[in-house]
Formats: sequence, C-alpha cells, structure tokens
Amino acid sequence: MQDGIAFVFLAAIILVFIVVAESIKRRRNIKKLRTELINNWGKKPSVKYYDNDLKSIASFFNNRRQQFKDTGFMIDDITWNDLDMDNVFKRINYTLSTVGEEYLYCLLREPVFDEDILKERNRLINFFQNNPKERLELQYQLARLGKIRFADITDFLYSNEKPSPLKGRYYKLLAAAFLVSPFFTIFNATFGITVLVALLAINMTVYYRTKREIEKNLQSLGYIVNMTVYARKISNLGMEEISSYREILGACSGKVINTAFKSFYQFFRHTQDLFIEYIKTIFLGELIAYESLLNNIYRHRTELLKVYETLGLLDSALAIASYRDNLDYYTIPVLNKASGSKNCKQEGSAHQKDSVHIDFKDIYHPLIDEPVANSASIYRDVLITGSNASGKSTFLKTAAINAIFAQSI
Repeated sequence: MQDGIAFVFLAAIILVFIVVAESIKRRRNIKKLRTELINNWGKKPSVKYYDNDLKSIASFFNNRRQQFKDTGFMIDDITWNDLDMDNVFKRINYTLSTVGEEYLYCLLREPVFDEDILKERNRLINFFQNNPKERLELQYQLARLGKIRFADITDFLYSNEKPSPLKGRYYKLLAAAFLVSPFFTIFNATFGITVLVALLAINMTVYYRTKREIEKNLQSLGYIVNMTVYARKISNLGMEEISSYREILGACSGKVINTAFKSFYQFFRHTQDLFIEYIKTIFLGELIAYESLLNNIYRHRTELLKVYETLGLLDSALAIASYRDNLDYYTIPVLNKASGSKNCKQEGSAHQKDSVHIDFKDIYHPLIDEPVANSASIYRDVLITGSNASGKSTFLKTAAINAIFAQSI
C-alpha cells in the first residue's frame, strides 16, 4: 500500500517537474523572441535568400495579375529587372511573415495613384515608429506566424477549384467499413476475417498513396490554418489605432475557424505513440481532415484573402517603419496631379505647377552605402550626358526607384 502511494507521489512530482520545465522553456523562448525583435528594429535585415526564393515571394503578385488581367498599373518585368528591384526589395524586407513579404513585394510592383491609400499606409507606418510597445505586440504575433518559402498559399486562395465532399465521404465510408467489419465474424469467422484483412490492406494502400500525393500541399494548408489562428490573436490586441483592421481579422477568421481547422491540427500533429499513429492510418484520419479543411478553404476564399491582405499590409507597414528608422534621412513625398501639359520652358510660369514634372532634393540610391545625393526640378525632357562610369545610369535608376517608393511605401 505504502509502495503504491510512494509511486503515485513520485509520478506526480515528475509530472509537475515536466510541466514546470516546459513552462520555463516557453517563457525563455518568448523572452528571446521579444529581445530579438527589439534589437533588430531599425537595423539592416539579415534575411537569407536561396535560389528561386524571389519566385516564391512573387507568387501573390503573380496570382493577382493572373486573376485581374490588364487592370491597374504595374511595374513590368523588364523595368523591374533593369532597376534591380529584387535587391531593393531585399534591402527593405524587414517583414516577419510569409504573408508580409509577399504583400510587400506586391506593393512595390503595383504603385498606386490614390493619395488616400498612401496616407493611410503612412499613418500606420508613423504609428509603428512612434509606439514601440504596441508594435512589439503585433511583431510578436507575426513572428510566431513566421516565414515558409514556397508555401504558395495564394495558389489556393485564387484557385478556381470548387468544394467537393466526395473524396471526404469516400474516406469516411472506408473508415466506417473497417470499423464494422469485425461484426461479420459473428456470422462467419472466415468471411469476417477476410473482409477485415482486405479492408485493412485497402485503407493502408489508400492512405500511403494519397499521403504522397498531398504531401506538397500540407505545408501550405498548415500555414493557412496558422494564418487564421494568428489573425484571431491579433484581432484581440487592444490597439485602437488599427481597430478597423482588427475588426476585419476578427470577423473573417471567425467565419473560417471551425471543426475542419481544429481537426487538421489534431490529425496532422505527429505523436510518439505508434498505436495512435496506426489508428490514424487505418481509419484515414489525416485524409478526412485534409479534405474537410481543403473544402472549407475553398468555401471561404473571400474571407481568407481579406485576412491575408490585412496581415500583409500590417506586416509591410511594420517593415517600412523599421526601414525608415534605419535611414539617415527620408521624406514623405508630395504628389500632384498634373494637367498633362509638357515642356513648360519658362521658369515661374503660371502653368509650371500644373505641368508634368518631377522635383527632388538630395535623393540617393537605396543600395549604395555612401551615396552622392542629387537634386533636380525637371519640367521638360532632358538629356543626361557624361563620361563612362560617371553615374548616369545610377542617377536615372535613383530617380525611378524613388518615384516607385513615392507611390508605394
């Protein structure tokens, strides 16, 4: 009796020790992540890029262009490459999530002409610059969401696939058939065992064959689930300055999160218990959860896109705020809509202000560490001349890149 009590007491102590150790480890990880976020603010990003990473990052932009063909202005591939905008993007990519860096890339590819949109972006950027406590809470949630390259989650969000419950019903039918097959042994042992073994072989074959086929999609769907979970967490943050975005995240994630999302977590969580793993395999639990989640995503593409774009905008605004704090100086551009007239030659002309022109003072190229700043007021076509390697191309690229910045970030 005493030995039994001692064993239970020892087991309880071990259990408490494990719980306390996990709690301490979790607190340390949280503290470490928050410290990194604070220390990295305003410093040059140290993001590593591998082959084809930019192709993955451009997936949201490419899916948008394919979905909304010939609508809106964009920086074409030739101009983008001539201006070395991939490296410009890398320079300002302080984002914390896959959603954020894909959205930031799209912002640079699609300059806007609506001043209200630019003012709202600037309001968010200024808020994050001036409120370190609040921004850290948002940064923490986005960092927990994290980055996974080649997830290509917007492939699902822009997909034309329609929800189909047939596969899910097929898997459920096989699982139910295996569950009831032992009862056949009551009437005929040989027949019952034959059915049991046959269904076991069928279910395992279906499971492993299908698992290989959907393996490439599991990472993407898992990220969509996480995106929705962290959208809900961010919607609960007490920041009035982003209240409209929090409302969107709360409303949309509330429509999406259901049993399908929760079951995906449960069935695709790897355990150390082989018995549980075999049960999940025989009863096709993962395949049923996968089909349920996939159909749920297809049904709620509109809400998920709103979640994606809202999180992307917030993460991009944080990134630009950090980028600005890394600069020696910057300015908020003033945009004027010109009348369309050109070649206003007389200085001080009444029409000069309304003509097509560009003014800049002390602009420099964002990729040059010790740049020579330039100023100009250009109201007509000009010819840039100079010797080889004197900076003509750099000057033109500097003006173009800053013009893109003026209508994006």
